[in-house]
Amino acid sequence: MLGWLNFRWLRRGIRAVVNAAMTQSQLQNQDQAQVPDPSNEAEVPASSAKSEVSVVATYLALLFRYALVALGVYVIFIFLHVPLISIGLGLCALIAAIMTASVWEVVKPES
Repeated sequence: MLGWLNFRWLRRGIRAVVNAAMTQSQLQNQDQAQVPDPSNEAEVPASSAKSEVSVVATYLALLFRYALVALGVYVIFIFLHVPLISIGLGLCALIAAIMTASVWEVVKPES
């Protein structure tokens, strides 16, 4: 269950980061392309407040993933008495697996 939540939050967080970067890039391109007219101010849409809350929740979920990993390491170290070096090497293997899966998705995307 935690593994499923981990990847769900990871996918959601990465999408939010990519969307934020693309939005920032588009805003910079628009600013360079035209000088805004002060008399033609556009109103902020009502849905922007909802999207801001969603973005904040997404970033918190992304950070919560690391809190879950830290909690898991703490529980393993305290209750199972596994040496820290073994836990560290296991986390390194996890990072290597994530990098391999990411490269695989870039090389052979699903859709």
